[in-house]
Amino acid sequence: MKSKKCISQFVLLLIFGLTVLLCCSTEASAAIAKISGFTGKALLHSGADIMLISRIGQEINVGDFVQTENGEAEITFNDGAMLKLSPYTKTMIQEASEESGAWIFKTIQATRRLTCFVGKLWFKSGSSNRRLMMQSPTAVVGIRGSEGDFGFNPDPARLQTFLNIYVGEVVTVAGSIIRGFFENPGITAAQKSTVYQQLETAYARVVATAAANAAPNVSENQKTLNDANARLAALDVAKQAATILIQSNPDAVVRNQAQAAIAVIDPMITNNQALAAQARTGITGPTTEITTTVLPALPTTVTTTTLPDLPTTVTTTTLTTGATTIPTTTTTIAPSPLTTIWTTTSTTSTPTTVTPSR
Repeated sequence: MKSKKCISQFVLLLIFGLTVLLCCSTEASAAIAKISGFTGKALLHSGADIMLISRIGQEINVGDFVQTENGEAEITFNDGAMLKLSPYTKTMIQEASEESGAWIFKTIQATRRLTCFVGKLWFKSGSSNRRLMMQSPTAVVGIRGSEGDFGFNPDPARLQTFLNIYVGEVVTVAGSIIRGFFENPGITAAQKSTVYQQLETAYARVVATAAANAAPNVSENQKTLNDANARLAALDVAKQAATILIQSNPDAVVRNQAQAAIAVIDPMITNNQALAAQARTGITGPTTEITTTVLPALPTTVTTTTLPDLPTTVTTTTLTTGATTIPTTTTTIAPSPLTTIWTTTSTTSTPTTVTPSR
């Protein structure tokens, strides 16, 4: 009798476990948010895929990254919560049912984690009771409230996490944060963010791969090699982001989740490395490896100088360095001692090279 009772209990536990597993699997695979607005250039990094944000309604899944350049992106979650990315911002979006508390007081609570690797985020909570955790590589803040700003400057000399809450309160804090209004760290900070720059380079590889695969007389093995290398670049970015959290974040939960992400990413890297190796063996003659170099956009430089009366002159020079051409124009106008010189220098270049190898 006891044996039958034990078997019945075991079966019930097994059914419960399978139900939880299936629910978690469904939650992880379903879209948790959508792009509800964007301007300028923004990227969506999902697993091994990197794509431009090109339309309203693009879906966002658990673990996806969104990155802006000279524009903004707005995300609306299924519960009505909203997230806006300022220019030159990178974020990772997570949702899960997490265990909190100790021993018999443990509870399971739906949690949303928004990680800012660089830049500035504006957030507004939705209608659900989902717990909100705002994260940076060096801090985690639990928030009970509806609206605020969160940001991070990855400059090694600073490593600053910012928080400005309009409505609500801070519940928990791990690491150091700066409270109150703050400016977007902007392009200068993005240039110093490893994962921001890596994603730019990986997307340049995606673009170069599409162009190479569309060229005439490209073998299927060469296309397979190109695609595998593009996916490897995307996976390397995701792994680097997780590694940064493992190395720098003070919260054990964040570090454990990052370690779990790497446990998923590593087999994907191994599989794509095997695909690339197999494709190489099937190519007769030299293989073609795509390499890309992305030069970060430079901010406008403004210099102000007071000059005596001088005739107006305009000088244009061109400086060429490798694949990059930098035009510089200097205009001097001096009708009075209060004349100002404005010197504007801008560089935008994404050279792509295709290197044959044997």
